[in-house]
Amino acid sequence: MQDGHRRVWETRLVRLNAAEVLSLTRDITQRHDAEALVAWQAEVLECIATGRPLAEVVERLARGVARFVEGGHPVALQLEGRTLHVLWAPDLPAADRQALEGMPVAGGSGSCAAAVREGRTVISADVAGDPLWAPNAAGCAARGLAACWSVPVRAPDGEMLGTFAAFFHAPRPSTPAELAVVERAATLAGIAMDRERRERLLASINKNVNEGLYRSTPDRGLVYVNHALARMFGYESPDEMLRRTTMLHYVEPGRRDELRGLIARAGHVENAEVQYCRADGTPFWGLLNATALYGPAGEVLYYDGAVSDITARRALEEQLRQAQKMEAVGKLAGGVAHDFNNLLTAITGYADEIRTGLPASHALRGDAEEVLAAAERAASLTRQLLAFSRQQVLQPSVLDLRTVVSEAGGMLRRLIGEDIGFETTFGPGAAWVRVDRGQLEQVILNLVVNARDAMPGGGVLQIATGLRVLGEAEATAQVDLAPGPYVTFTVRDSGVGMSAEVRQRAFEPFFTTKGPGKGTGLGLATVYGIVRQSGGAVALESAEGRGTTVTILFPLVAAPGAHEVAAAAPPARPRRARALIAEDEPMVRDLVRRTLARAGFEVSEAQDGVDALALARQLPGPIDLLVTDVVMPRMGGRELAAALQGERPGLRVLFMSGYATDAGPRPGPPTPDSAFLQKPFAPAGLLREVDALLATRA
Repeated sequence: MQDGHRRVWETRLVRLNAAEVLSLTRDITQRHDAEALVAWQAEVLECIATGRPLAEVVERLARGVARFVEGGHPVALQLEGRTLHVLWAPDLPAADRQALEGMPVAGGSGSCAAAVREGRTVISADVAGDPLWAPNAAGCAARGLAACWSVPVRAPDGEMLGTFAAFFHAPRPSTPAELAVVERAATLAGIAMDRERRERLLASINKNVNEGLYRSTPDRGLVYVNHALARMFGYESPDEMLRRTTMLHYVEPGRRDELRGLIARAGHVENAEVQYCRADGTPFWGLLNATALYGPAGEVLYYDGAVSDITARRALEEQLRQAQKMEAVGKLAGGVAHDFNNLLTAITGYADEIRTGLPASHALRGDAEEVLAAAERAASLTRQLLAFSRQQVLQPSVLDLRTVVSEAGGMLRRLIGEDIGFETTFGPGAAWVRVDRGQLEQVILNLVVNARDAMPGGGVLQIATGLRVLGEAEATAQVDLAPGPYVTFTVRDSGVGMSAEVRQRAFEPFFTTKGPGKGTGLGLATVYGIVRQSGGAVALESAEGRGTTVTILFPLVAAPGAHEVAAAAPPARPRRARALIAEDEPMVRDLVRRTLARAGFEVSEAQDGVDALALARQLPGPIDLLVTDVVMPRMGGRELAAALQGERPGLRVLFMSGYATDAGPRPGPPTPDSAFLQKPFAPAGLLREVDALLATRA
């Protein structure tokens, strides 16, 4: 080609008639080079496997580097003691070969000595300007050595054996693809250069690598497996595996034929996820990479393959998918609870007004109280939904988990009954966690009730606390957990256990295996939401007939100070003030308006933030209080509050919402000029928050 690069073309000739021939030509350089690269590596590997002389192996490596690294001239140096010796360098000028022969690693100049000394790849793209070559830069330039890439050669056990390099007659930065060729040559050279230790090297690989390696033939099946593959498939040794089976066993038998078809078409299969069977019949997931080795006539001689156990990775992926599903369900549950809380606010408020306006002896007063009781039960249900969706307002404090469990022990014993044994175990060390105490008690109660219901014929219930430090690997195996110390809380029962299908859905809201009227299906969902909102994680282990173990991890925190002084409740202030209401739900807006007006406020109202902002700019005089929903059409409460507080310094804002995440980050100390009121609320609760907020005015 005009650019100096070699190209490979494929031409097909088709006779059209006696005088004409059609020529079809296409560029197959990339495919040809890829096939040649694979063939080169296979050729070198075969030389090593068949015990060919070291010089022959290095020569084949060098030919490959010269072919696949444009303009590169290979050099192989072997480390003997503390000095380097030339193993292959036919293209290197004699003066440079002489300088390299016997060069001490500690004080030697150039990239080769540096690669061995520092144990890393050293790229000298321009020898003339590289400080590593400073003592010899002028002489190297005169002899045409302008650039050098040096890769350290190591034995499989990590011992430094030398370096494999490529030098160039012109300055030359490395490219990832070409550097990978040199690095591959260095890897293969490491095996060949340590030929006298080859048997020990292969034994070390067989015993220590985690990747299972095998060779099989089309007619005889497995002819070689390493220790890792034998262990992976449940055998004590490679010999035992080869005696007892001739093939890798698949969960889906048809998968073998499918993979062989892929190899027949492409010559190899890459990163295929396959479910295998161990010797005892248990399944596991493996990542398969395999290639076919062909004979002179094109027949398949061998299948060489590598299998990595990816069961843990698949489990983590499934855990992540489950977490994402729970997140989606949680958002749906939170949205439903938010809308329901608007309705409950109106129901609670109007029912409270009816009850307050009736004498104690009136027959309808009892009806109003029943409505309030039903509304409270409905509010409890929405709180559970919000807890599951991690959108509940929490009031966390630093608690000793052991103390909370101990104080709840008496109640828990009465709850589970006399036919169930109850054991508690507290591990050594502090167990300080930052959680909402009420929600923590709800978690304990839900887990104990579930455990009790799983043991209708009696059994043993065990509760334990402890400490656990998660390293990088363990933290990675959990979703959204950071490495560090955690407090563990474990509830274990000897009950009926769960099937795999039930385990998969255990934390879903409204999923229950109990009969009609015996459960809402929110017990474990609530546990999941509270724990996740508190920065922890939940793990569930169970099998049919083997009981269930639920383990919770809470981040360990520092012990609290000796005294935590609670702030005194602010005194009530006279309710002679002007209030502006912004709420898109008409019933809630009307209830708030009536409550504030009855308490002496001059009230203005708007259906969203845009209307409220326009109304405020028309009102003469000060506005003392803004009562606003957080999420509204066109303009939400946060944007409205920011705009009005910028125009009216000192304005107090009371945010209302069906769930906490609408109001911004919580927990944390409230700001002096704002507060948050969670729906549903009663008129008295609204007035308490208003009084407390207005009491902060100077």
